[in-house]
Amino acid sequence: MKEVQKIRVLLADMHRARNLGVQAVNKRDHDGLQSALIGMETVLMRLRLLLTGHALAGRSVVQPMHIDATPDGNYALRILQHYREHCNSKWTEDLNGTVTNPLLVEMNKTQDLRAAELDEAIRLLQLSETKS
Repeated sequence: MKEVQKIRVLLADMHRARNLGVQAVNKRDHDGLQSALIGMETVLMRLRLLLTGHALAGRSVVQPMHIDATPDGNYALRILQHYREHCNSKWTEDLNGTVTNPLLVEMNKTQDLRAAELDEAIRLLQLSETKS
């Protein structure tokens, strides 16, 4: 029963964050929207921890996806760099960073492989831009 109450509190928090986000969109308030999105992401992380016992730790709260879409020749690089920043997060079994579950160990290895692939793509793109 305590878990049900905790979930209700989290859902109420999500509803409040959503309403703040809607208000920010209506006011065209970028900072307010960003705060609302971070609030929603935090609630989702708390809900995930409650339901599964696992939380995304490390640099777990990465800024919401906002990438300057100016077609200035660096747009693709900004996209890759943003996704690369997400690879700094790791799955853990608790907020202390414990990782013993074989599934989580494998997920973290996969995350490291993603990071290496993105690092190489960023390096190659930067190299091609310096040659142009």
